[in-house]
Amino acid sequence: MSKNRKVLLAITPTLLLATLDSQAQLTKVEGISKQVSSLQRSMTSIKNDIDNQLTGLEDDISDMRSGTAQIQNNQASAHSCASSLMLFNGSHCIPITNTSAPSAAAPSASAAATTQTQSQCSASPELCDIYNDTLGRAPDQAGAHFWQGEMDRLQQNGMSAAQAAAEVRVHIAGSNEATTGSMSAQETQDYYDYAQTHNINTPTTSCTNGQSC
Repeated sequence: MSKNRKVLLAITPTLLLATLDSQAQLTKVEGISKQVSSLQRSMTSIKNDIDNQLTGLEDDISDMRSGTAQIQNNQASAHSCASSLMLFNGSHCIPITNTSAPSAAAPSASAAATTQTQSQCSASPELCDIYNDTLGRAPDQAGAHFWQGEMDRLQQNGMSAAQAAAEVRVHIAGSNEATTGSMSAQETQDYYDYAQTHNINTPTTSCTNGQSC
């Protein structure tokens, strides 16, 4: 056997092992590369989902800001109307009462009923007028207690008596009872809660029926 052949036979196993090891390493690298690619795709998908959610949140925040700005504008308009002794109807100020000249004819049935209601009202004249104009009735005990307290609070905060009365008139005129003729379920619950908190003997018959308080 020649010397070269002996050398070749000696190094062949080593070369074979090196080749097999290289193939194993290559296979391992290819597997890691596939895992990295899969992770990159997953991260891209997650990033897209987060971007979409952020976009949706930004849209929601923008809508909330627009709604808040509209509410603030309406509140400012309502306060401005109240300062001028007028009501805000959602777009502009309107007179609170009819300014036309009274008729010289005999009082109508509704006018007579108004006079009777006013005579039965135990609240302040301003609050009696507000209730009669907006709800067509005198305030009951709980209503008089709450709204008279509100007028007093507004005057303590710097409003004149006329401005405080106009502010209360705006709130009462916007109630569910004033617009639909009956209180909402939430208004009824708030009424009962207030009466219980202040130990006021209620409800009236109309409140019991869930109509008005």
